[in-house]
This record gives sequence, C-alpha cells and structure tokens, in this order.
Amino acid sequence: MKAVRINKALILSMLFVLLLPVSLYGAETEYPEFSVLQSALDVVQAGGEQVEIEPTHAYFSEERFYIRFLAGDYAFYASGDLPEDEDGDEGEEDHSDTASPSVVLPLNTIETERWQDLPEDAASVPVLSRERWIAVLMGLYDRIVPRDEGRGVVFDFLNEREYFAYWGPGGDLRYTLLENKPPHMKISDTYDEDEITEIRLAYLKEALAAGDLPEPAFLIRIPERGAFSYPFLVVDLEDDIVAYIQVVPDEEVAKSLYKSSMGRTAGHLLVPSTLGIIVRPFTAVHYLFMLPVDSIQDTVMPNSLKRVADDPIPELYDGPGMDLVAFEETLDEITETTSSSGTIEYLIDGKAFYPRFIDAFQRAERSIDLRTYIFDNDDYARKVADVLKARAEDGVRVRVLLDGIPTIGHQKPKEEKLPEGYEPPSTIYGYMEEDSDVRARLRPNTWLSLDHSKMTIIDREFAFLGGMNIGKEYRYHWHDMMMELRGPVVGELQYNFDKAWAVSGWGGDFASIWVQAKAKPKVAPTGEDYPIRVLKSSQGDSDIYWAQLAAIDNARKYIYIENAYFADNHILY
Repeated sequence: MKAVRINKALILSMLFVLLLPVSLYGAETEYPEFSVLQSALDVVQAGGEQVEIEPTHAYFSEERFYIRFLAGDYAFYASGDLPEDEDGDEGEEDHSDTASPSVVLPLNTIETERWQDLPEDAASVPVLSRERWIAVLMGLYDRIVPRDEGRGVVFDFLNEREYFAYWGPGGDLRYTLLENKPPHMKISDTYDEDEITEIRLAYLKEALAAGDLPEPAFLIRIPERGAFSYPFLVVDLEDDIVAYIQVVPDEEVAKSLYKSSMGRTAGHLLVPSTLGIIVRPFTAVHYLFMLPVDSIQDTVMPNSLKRVADDPIPELYDGPGMDLVAFEETLDEITETTSSSGTIEYLIDGKAFYPRFIDAFQRAERSIDLRTYIFDNDDYARKVADVLKARAEDGVRVRVLLDGIPTIGHQKPKEEKLPEGYEPPSTIYGYMEEDSDVRARLRPNTWLSLDHSKMTIIDREFAFLGGMNIGKEYRYHWHDMMMELRGPVVGELQYNFDKAWAVSGWGGDFASIWVQAKAKPKVAPTGEDYPIRVLKSSQGDSDIYWAQLAAIDNARKYIYIENAYFADNHILY
C-alpha cells in the first residue's frame, strides 16, 4: 500500500531483523545538572562545550518509533507517535494521486532514562553513517547537478527552505541556501520536495541493488539542531517513503512567538492614513468622492440576467475569432490608454517564480523597486528581506512600497511549522530598515482604500508583475502566476511605481506632481517585442474591469476564466 504510512512498511521490511538486547547499551555516563530538553537537541551543551548528536539505535513499532542517540558522552532516549491509519479497512488500497512520498514524524519525547519496555512488534532499523550516506548520494548529484561552470540547481526542503547545489572549481559538490547563492551562478533547474524525493528513491533503489546500502530501510543523522529542526531521516525503499523526524517544542513556547498586530493596524490608520491627508489633499478628496460614485455605478449597471434567461441559446459559432486589431482600438477608446510593447514570460506558481525572483535581486547592479500588497512576517519573507538588505549594503538602491493594512495584519505569522529558534521581527518593514540602507514605505490607506499591486522592477530594465505576495504560503502553497516583462513596457511600470512611491511619502501629492511632470523612463526594445497594454484599477478608474467586459462582449469562439474569486454578477450574467 503506497500511502503516507511508515509503520507497516518498516515492520514488513524488518521482519527478519532481531531487536538488540538491552545489555548492549552498557553503562551510561552520569548526567550533569542541566535541562534535558534544552540540551538534547537545541545546540547541545555538555560541560560548556558544544557536542555532536549521533544516533545509535532506532526502532519502529505499529504506533511509535524510538531513537537512542548520543550527545557527546551522554545518551538520550527519544520517541514519537506514528500517524494513525486513515486508509480505512485493512488491505484497502490507496489510489490517491496526491499522497506525497515524504512525511514528517514528530519527535515529542526526549528522556535521559532508558525506555522501560519496547513493544513486542518493535523492529530495529539500521543506522547509516552520514559519511556513507553522502558517498551513496554523490552519484545522484552527479546526474542532476550540471557540471557546467556557473550553473547549479535549486532543491526545495519540505516547503521550508531552498538549497542551491553546484560543483566547485575543484570538482567538489557545494551547497548553500538560495539566498546565499553566488550572484554569478545561474539556476538551471528547480526541484520541489516531491520531485527530488521521487528521484532520490529511484536512485537509492539502484544503490541497494548494487550493495551500497545495508537494508531497504535505514535511519541517518541530518546536521540540524533545535526546535522545529529535522535531526533524523528514515528511508524505506520497499514502500517508497522518506520520513523526516522533527523536534516539536512545547506548545506554549511555540505560541509565544506570535504577536498581535491589532494595535499597530489602528495606529497606522490614525496617524499616517488620517494625518497624511494634509500632504495628500487631492488624493484624499478624490478617493472620498469616488467611494459613493463607484458604489452607485455598480448598483445601477444594467442587470442582464433576464435578457440572458429569455433569449434562446444560439448555435455554436464556427467562424473566425475576434478581430484583435479592432479590439485594440476598442480598448484605446474605453480605457483612454495606448498600447506599449515588450515580451512576457509566464512564471507559474512559487516554484517557478521565487528562485528567479531572488536570483534577480542577487544580480541587480543599480536598483530594486518592489511594490506589494502583503509582505509577510514568516521565515521565508524574512529571507527575502535579508537578501534586500544585503543588496542595499552592496550599494544597490532598494525601495520597498507596502500596502499598510494587509502588511501589518500579516505581522502575526500563521501557526505553522517554523525553523529552529525562529522569532518573527516586530514589523517586516521596520526589520528591513533596521541597520540597513533599504528604504521602506507603507502606503497610506486613506478612507480604508487598499492597493493590491504586486510589481518589482530591477535596474529599470526588467520587471515582475502578477498575483503573488511575499511569504511562505505564496512560495509553497498557493497556485498563482507572475510574469517577467522586458522591453519598453517596463518604462511604464517604472513610471507607475515612481508615482506611487512619491505619493506615499511625506511629499504626498506635491511629490507625485513632480514625478508626473517628468518624461516616462525609456527602456530599449528587446528585438522580439509585441504589443502589451498596461491597465490598472483604482477608485473611479476601473480599466481592467471594463477591458474584461469588452473582451467577453467581443468574444467569438470561447471565453476561458481562471480566478481565485468569482463574485461579479455582471460578468456572470
């Protein structure tokens, strides 16, 4: 049964392996006076010296697993619960297409006393030395990490962090976190957790057949320490499962990491957003006037439901598609905009976008202008912030424009797995500016207006535009899309950023007028450009919406819609 269950798989693969008798443990070293939970896995301290953690024995039963490990000269006995069988009746086959080959098992008990009695069904799992594990994996890395100088690959680790692997000049394999990737190195491929696990399992089966592995199932030590870390890894090649064993701290300790943002949100609305009306009088009056106008317009728009319901359904059309030249002229008229030009590369989901995003920061030479709706406060968002701070220290001009209410509201991270010892900063915008040359601004939310834009421009040469915010859930969990744009259209995006940046500062409307008086930035064509039109939505200026309605009205053969939300009756009708 190929399910996310490791208990039966391990037992079946170990039927002929006998339990080591308790007498093999021998006499243990007497423990000094220190906190076991603090010292066992959280940068173990013994006699004032940091020591390594080394597993010596591992057992898996139907319901629990047990690991004995040494921390220096001191032995610890850890255990944890295996997940309950959610597959229903015995022997019922799992046909799920979404089951992942990698699972996480919580290690929630660490003691200095030996286990009293191991269950009768507990089976011993061999402990593989880290040296042997690395030696086995070298052949795998030789297959998937390019030998080309200046190129490497990105590996995802449990939807928590990304590693960049490449071969050094001397032929040695090197690892680093993606945010520390050498700027000159290019990313040739990105593997998510499931992909790299599937590749690893297939390769390890080859190694087992060649005699390079002792058993189909084994445990190794991973060089991690601390709460929320993964110090041990169990592999079962008979049931295609890789299980990371995670240290789970006390629940109250975990919850203490989270801080409320209610007061900070109120402060933002009362001070920058309200008093900012003084420096943004034109914007404030415009927003205030357009609030009822937009509401009235939405209310009195013709309701097409009866017309659609009464008219007969027409036959399927089999003629030519929409006249795109005529449609562009229609957009000129209804949006009062003109088309620009450039190229677009679509980046689907965080796996495609975020490594490219961080790599662009590392390669920036002059400027990084980032505008987003939500800049989260979790460990992944802070990693992005750290890269921005590092580039600002290198002399790159870094400006970050955040929408105030949603960014403040996300300063309380979601209660999910955090890396070891992670403590979220009080505010992500304050963190970026602390001991840094990064310039961060919160967009004022006058009359509770929000800015949903997500746009980043690098060196005024290329840009990222799309739907993704910045944070762990957008990197790993959400289905979303970004675009990388090049060519003259980037000049329009830069112009829009400069206006938004100016009006969000204490210069307000007057600074924005100064920016608008300048000519739009010019960006050279790529030689492969095609028409691209920049549309936006704001109070009283719903260009995107009117363009959507016009596109639907002018469609001849098909209408495809993919969206996270569908709450517009006019489009539905």
